[in-house]
Formats: sequence, C-alpha cells, structure tokens
Amino acid sequence: MLCRTALATLAATGLLLAGCGTAGETVIPAEPAERGGADLGLGPGVRPLTFGPGDKGSPRWRPSGDRLAFALDGYVVDKPPDSRELRRRTTRDFGAEEVEWVSSGNVLTILGPDLSGADPSSQAGEEAPRAIYRTSPGAEGLSVDEIATGVLAMSPLSGRKLLVALEMEASTSALVKITDDGELSRAYPFTVEGRISGLSVSSDGSKVVAAVRQEPSGSFGIHVFDLSKGTSRRFSDLAEGQEVFGAPQWTKHGIFYVAGEARTDESGDAVPYDLYRLPSHPGDPKPVAGVGEDFVASSLKVSPDGERLAIVGRRNPNSPTELYVLDLSTGVLEAATANENMEIKTGPGDLAWSADGDHIAIVARGILSGHRVYAVRADSLLADFYNIYDVPVADLDPAEESRAG
Repeated sequence: MLCRTALATLAATGLLLAGCGTAGETVIPAEPAERGGADLGLGPGVRPLTFGPGDKGSPRWRPSGDRLAFALDGYVVDKPPDSRELRRRTTRDFGAEEVEWVSSGNVLTILGPDLSGADPSSQAGEEAPRAIYRTSPGAEGLSVDEIATGVLAMSPLSGRKLLVALEMEASTSALVKITDDGELSRAYPFTVEGRISGLSVSSDGSKVVAAVRQEPSGSFGIHVFDLSKGTSRRFSDLAEGQEVFGAPQWTKHGIFYVAGEARTDESGDAVPYDLYRLPSHPGDPKPVAGVGEDFVASSLKVSPDGERLAIVGRRNPNSPTELYVLDLSTGVLEAATANENMEIKTGPGDLAWSADGDHIAIVARGILSGHRVYAVRADSLLADFYNIYDVPVADLDPAEESRAG
C-alpha cells in the first residue's frame, strides 16, 4: 500500500524519480515539513521559507517584511514568509534571473532575457542581451512591461527607485534610475568606459561602487560614483587575470569585494576567490586576513545600515560552506549557520537581508546521493531540493568568533 501511494503521489506531481522496490533504492518515510525549531541541517533557529521541488533563487523580502519574492524555475512568485500560498507574477517560461522590490507596495522589477525581438545570438565570450521588466499583481495574463534593454547589472536605490547599468555603444556603460512608475532618468551624467559587471549603492543612496571590465583587455577595476556631485573615481585596478565575482559592496568601513583568477587548478576545480577590502579613498586593496588565511569567499551582501557584511564561504577549502556575518566596526566574524549536510548556493544573487537587518535569506538543499522515492506529497519535500531558508542574525552566539582586519 505504501508503494502504491508513493507511486500515485509522485506520478501526479511529476516527481517519479525511480521505480518502487528497485534494488539499491530507498523509500524515504514521510516527515513533517515544518519541525518547529528543530535543526534542519543548517543549525538551530534556521527555518525554511519555501518547500517542494524546483530551482529557487534570488530571494528578496519586501521592505515591509510581509512578503518574499523569488525566482522559481525561471518564473517569479511571491508569498508571505509563513505561508505556502504562492502568487505567480510571470509566465512559467519567462527566464527570470534576479528580482527586486522597488517600493513597499506590490511592484517588482525583474532582470531577465531580452524578449523584444533582438537577435539572441552573440559572439563567443559575449553575454546574451538582458532586459529589465516591471510587473504588478492582478495584471491580465501575467503581463510584464519591458522598461530597458541592454542591462548589465542592477541594484536597489533609496527613494523607491532602482539603479541600472546599461550597455552603450563603443564598450561603455551608463547609470540610469528607474522609478516606481517605470520612468527612466540619468543617474550619472557621463558614460563609463568599460562594461559594469556588478554594482551596489551606499545606505544613504549618494554613492555607487561598481566593478568595471575594460574592453578589449578584459581587466577589472573598482569605480566609485558620487551621484549627488556627478563625479567618479577609479579606486583600484585588479591584478592581471583577476576578476570580480558579483557586486562590490559599499559599506561604512570601506569597499569589500570577492575576486580571484578566472582559471582552474590541476584537478580542474575553480581557483578559490578571496575577500578584499579597499579603504574609503583610492589605494591598493588588501585581503581581509582576519577571516582566516585559508578562508574561501563566495558571495557577500552588505546590511541595510552598512555596518555588517553577510558572507557565504568556507573556513578552509575542506570545510563546509557556511553563512557568516562580519561586524565591520569590531572586526568580529561569526558563523550564522552550523552546516552539517547542506549545499548552500553561492551565487551573488542568492543572498538577501531583511529590511530590519535581523534576518538573512539563503538558498540551500541537502547533498544528493543516488535515486530516492518519497512517500510524501511533492509540496512537502524540503531537503533534497533548493529551498529558501531564513537565518536569524539579530543575536548571534559569539562563542566562536574571530577578529577580521
């Protein structure tokens, strides 16, 4: 009876992973998807915000904290944090990459493929064209409005706006504001030499730090733009062969970014990236040695107040991936998770702070090993699929800490 029930459930949900009773397979007994404050493999206090199959990413809390938006298998949904009821915002074949709230209301902006009829083909080494879209719930047919094309990167901006880097002619970039109403205006009066690959805005909205790749050399530099004065400065040039992973983060204690060489080692694995810090004036970057000489950084995100840094990384190449929080005023690095057997996504967009700075959303799943058959509804599955987890960081346990500098 258990076998028939499992097969019927899986067939109905499209999750028939293997035949029932086949040698070498195991029927995983049903377990409660919500286990109170039980440890789900990421440490006490961490709780799931989503369930069920699907590749989830780009979690974003609404500024009011009452809804969470994210990409699910390329389309966009949002939901209350404590509910499983999803509200779909785009068609299922949309291809969304990143999501951002641009107000405390219901408006979402989405970074996705350029669907305007542009030629999708590109030369070797070039990225496919991308565009920014705007959507709000209740739109007939889940329609979205295309706001801008040729998009390189985006970041929230104070005042219910979005800052977007657009690719211009002759390998240059422009910084443009998109308002809550979908209007475009120039944020910085001049074009930027090179392609902006990632950017973030200071907590007061006046300054922008960006990673810029120069063409045709491919070398990277860190630029800072003062939006109030309309000026820019090239803060630092990376060593030859190094690239910036994700967006540099503007904090009240300097600029932090993850960088490394774009190559693999003798075993074919990517060379680990390092965490660097730039002072608030032009100069040479320095590794953040205090996190540990062997620390492997993957992605990072500054807190809303600019005082803390969320870092996904490993103490050393052989340790599990964890979420850490670096207090920039004291230099104390604390682990926010206690990862036992989970794979945490390391993409730069798969990390988000709540507006109050008390929570961080990450994306993780159990480490898969072989085929499994489940005697449980698909929407109750959790560990073996990428899901979004809420990590409380308001009161971290300082028992294990290190001093970074």
